[in-house]
Amino acid sequence: MPRVGIIGTRGIPNGHGGFERFVELLVEHPGWAASDISFVIYGEGPDQEFNATTSLRSVGFTKDSKPFGYYFRSAILASEECDVVLSCGVGISIFAFWPMLKGKPFVVNPDGCEWRRTKWSAAGRQAIRLMYAPAIAAARRVVIDAEALRADFGLGEKAEYIAYPAPVPTASALAASTAAKFSVTKPYVLAVARLEPENNVQLVLEAFRRLGREDVELLVVGGTGTTYFKNYLAKFEGPSVRFVGSIYDQDVLNQLRSNAFAYFHGHSVGGTNPSLLEALSTVQGQLVCHENKYNREVAGTQAAYVRDADELIPLLNTLADSALRDDWQRRQPSRDDRFHPDTIHRRYRELFEGLNAAR
Repeated sequence: MPRVGIIGTRGIPNGHGGFERFVELLVEHPGWAASDISFVIYGEGPDQEFNATTSLRSVGFTKDSKPFGYYFRSAILASEECDVVLSCGVGISIFAFWPMLKGKPFVVNPDGCEWRRTKWSAAGRQAIRLMYAPAIAAARRVVIDAEALRADFGLGEKAEYIAYPAPVPTASALAASTAAKFSVTKPYVLAVARLEPENNVQLVLEAFRRLGREDVELLVVGGTGTTYFKNYLAKFEGPSVRFVGSIYDQDVLNQLRSNAFAYFHGHSVGGTNPSLLEALSTVQGQLVCHENKYNREVAGTQAAYVRDADELIPLLNTLADSALRDDWQRRQPSRDDRFHPDTIHRRYRELFEGLNAAR
């Protein structure tokens, strides 16, 4: 039975977003039970079994506070215990050569263009850029989750496009308990993101401040512990703008997404973000995305696109008026075969089986 070792996440269940959510959706697919493939996730403890095909192996280090120890230990354990090694992100860097030396196929999903994030210093961005080289050089396959990344990374035959899985489309009524918990009493716009510059939350915050309306509000879901939030975004909080912190309860997130008259997605640094796929599956209001090639590739004609607050303000005004009249156009949450969980399961199963057979 081929075992796939997954490196680069804190583990499941998801409590952080991003790669954790991707791994959670990937390994929970029921199709694995009928295959010969099982998973070991190398993350933060304790060791535990999730089901017949998936277990968590603690490496004794945290990915964020002790990344050197985490990736070193993970690479060694995965190369010893598994048949194929998958790294989420390029933090594995030079340790990516260890699976290769042990004769184990190594696969990397490099995520987006991390070196473009302005939260890092110039030296930090250069160091991050250098981390990509060994990880990609050691990989048998480089999985890209957006076709637009081919040009960004300059990849050849190693590149294989496999999108993130999207949840089954669903729309949820706003439960009384959720409305009470978040004090939802008027029509609202929703944004869900890590509060970092490249996610462009400041764009919708600036638009809302200049809009000057108190008959609708903006709810922002995301951890408020970031330096960027404390130094810049916190000042936007007011009667019509509320930061509600991180939410990892998918049912609550579905309720909030489904009942927003508009949803803003501002991610701009590469790849397909899982939160956009979840928005496509749940949002019934107007989906508004930051204008960039990644969001265009995923959302296509299902979203409106804006570059700045000047473009967003008139759109919000029109949408708010419609929401207050309660005649806003509700969109049907969509299912795109590119992101269907069955499609993603099949593509990864073929990848893992092919690599294992070629060892």
